Order: sequence, then C-alpha cells, then structure tokens
Amino acid sequence: MGNNENALTQPIHRVIHHNDLTDIPLAGLTATEKSIFMTAVHKAYNTGDKAVYLDPSVTRKMIGYKRADPKRFKNILDSFSDKIIELKGEKKYTENDKELTHKLNLVTDTFYTNEGHLAIMFNESFLYLFNYPLTFNNFILEEYGAISSKHAQECYHCLCRFRDTGVWVTTIEYFKKKCEIPEDTPNKKIKVYLENFKKALSPYFEDLDYELKKGGYRNLEIIGIKMTFKPQKKTKADKTKPLPLTEPMVDQDEKETNKKC
Repeated sequence: MGNNENALTQPIHRVIHHNDLTDIPLAGLTATEKSIFMTAVHKAYNTGDKAVYLDPSVTRKMIGYKRADPKRFKNILDSFSDKIIELKGEKKYTENDKELTHKLNLVTDTFYTNEGHLAIMFNESFLYLFNYPLTFNNFILEEYGAISSKHAQECYHCLCRFRDTGVWVTTIEYFKKKCEIPEDTPNKKIKVYLENFKKALSPYFEDLDYELKKGGYRNLEIIGIKMTFKPQKKTKADKTKPLPLTEPMVDQDEKETNKKC
C-alpha cells in the first residue's frame, strides 16, 4: 500500500467484506487469532455457504505464522474456535414502527472434520457480510497478519476503509472500542497508542499522521481523532464491485471435503 520496503508489493489474498463487519468487535482475540478470523472471512466471500473450512497448514502460510511446531498452532486453533463462538453482531429490525437492535452470535458452531480441517459455521443472518456487499471494505491478508499488535490490526482495518480519501475521523469512544483500548485510558496513553499505530502502519499508509480533537473541561479532554495519509490509487479490486452471488467460489479440494462432511 505505502512505499515502505516492508510493505507487500504483490498481495496474494485480498479480504473483501461488507462495511458492517468493521463494526463487529473482535475483543478477546489475539493478533494471530484475528488473522485466522480474517482468513475465514476471505474464504467465505461470495460462496453463499455458511460453512468455511480452514486447513491448518494452508492457514499458517496465509497468515505468515512462522513457528515450526504444528502442535502449537493446533492449540491456537482450538482457542480460536472457542472464542469466536462468543462474537456478537447486531441485527436491526423494525417492530411497531420502532427500529430495534438484537445481538446474535456471528458464529453458531465450530468443529474439526475427519481431515483435520477447522469448520466454522457462520450465522445465516450475517451471510450478507460476505456475499455481494454493495458497500464493502477490502484489505490484504498478508499485511494484516504481519502486524503483531491486535490493537494496530484494528486501526489498519479501519484505515483501509478510507484509502481513497486518506482521512479517517472518529470519536474517541469509537476509537477506544474498535481498537480495544480501555475506556479509562488517560490522554497521555492515547498518544502512546497512536504513536505505536503510526510506527506499525506506516509501511502500508504513506505519510501517516494523526490529530487530536479536544473539548470538555478547559478543552483538555480528547473527544475525537483524525488520522490522515496519502490517498491511494484504487486497484482493480477497489474499482470493481463484488460480483453477485452465482456459483460457490471454492477450491476443488474443499468441494471434496464438503461432500464428506
């Protein structure tokens, strides 16, 4: 994305999803587990199927997991599968002319197939997040996986949504919630987070910087944040709207796995 030599010049896997997914908190997941989740999102795109199957060896390569011990990664997958059952998404509906919000599980079940693949069953209410999204975000999985901080990963996720403008303006409440920063974090600590984000994400966003909007008592409280960077030229993936759902886009080996399950 940026010009830094550490940034990937030829992305392999691009994650595409509805903008609503950006607002679903991934609290409790480590940086590695978030990368695994985004791998599942990548594989779910435009399949129309609520089931996604992750091959551990393939997933390790996709997220750039470098430790050699496969048992350690299996333990991470086990922990991940337990945690994502707890993820909640909001479903809006109208009742008696009132707009209401109901929280539902994003994932309904996880299990291992006979082949050792991790199966993730997404809630049917949220399949629109991965299929023909008219308003969509997209980013490079390898870049996301290379970010070691789970807080910086979330900031990266948000910035990608505004690549064409190079400006993200948000409230301090949303910033803390999205980046998993404690609500009672003082101003000085917020600046530390922002400096760390700037350092971690500069390889992907050229001229990345931030401004603090202050208010409250004596204009000393941080009430908002503005992050800026050089707008990025749209790629072919950005200019082309996701195709309407037709045939499931899955690999042949996955088709065979699905038949056996």
